[in-house]
Amino acid sequence: MFRKLVLSLLLLFFLAICAMSINCGSSSNSTITSCTGGPYDVVGDWNLTLNSSAGEAGVINTAGSALFFDSAGDVVVGPTITGSCSFSGTMTIYVIGGVGSGGASTTGNVNSATSITGTVNPSSGSIAFSAAPISPLSGAPAALSGSEYLGVIEADPGANIWELTFTPTGTGQSMTVSGTNTADTCTVSGTLTQEGSNNVFDTAIAFSGSGCSFANIDGLALESNSDYFEGGGAGTYLYAISSSSAAVLEVSPTEAGGPAMRRPESRSFKRPFRF
Repeated sequence: MFRKLVLSLLLLFFLAICAMSINCGSSSNSTITSCTGGPYDVVGDWNLTLNSSAGEAGVINTAGSALFFDSAGDVVVGPTITGSCSFSGTMTIYVIGGVGSGGASTTGNVNSATSITGTVNPSSGSIAFSAAPISPLSGAPAALSGSEYLGVIEADPGANIWELTFTPTGTGQSMTVSGTNTADTCTVSGTLTQEGSNNVFDTAIAFSGSGCSFANIDGLALESNSDYFEGGGAGTYLYAISSSSAAVLEVSPTEAGGPAMRRPESRSFKRPFRF
């Protein structure tokens, strides 16, 4: 009798636990916070805060691709964020030099069109992050035009500077780019396609030649009134962010002074994007 009573109590306890669990009998271990609302319009320019430090800038496009970069030129590739109230995936950090690069599982919520929060879970423990919209331009984006532009990849080991020509093309403020580095050993060509009227450009930029440190920068781009890397003069700057490497091409007008020769060992970098 006593044994039957104990078994009955255990069964009742188990049923009570199941009643409080959404996935009783399931092997799912999802940590996504349940939510309602949305989908929200998140296409545009964002600032990511990770490790309690605000990154410089980032872009989310209509497909949900989310790319961010810090002042050192490191790149963060977020999970797909389409505007649905919850998301999950992998957040990957590409650090210049490779040390510290890696990925970790990520879950989060789009709370509104102006608030994204979540948690990334590397082996060292959980790290909270958040993102809020930024306005890097004082006006609407405009296609760059002409040959008065210089380009540099932050901390490029070859210290290349490209002399670039832009041509408006296609719809909206889309443009093509071409040029060569000052040593005439590496050429660049590609397209930057604007999404709607947003300060969001899908990029497909290729490098070719014996003097190239990178093969391509395929990802996203945005324009800015400010020089995120060196504090240069006034003008319209463009930042093309790779989705697969620590490569951010900064384009600046020559009248703003142009980019400096940037080597990793020559500067003290602030690196908020570390797991």
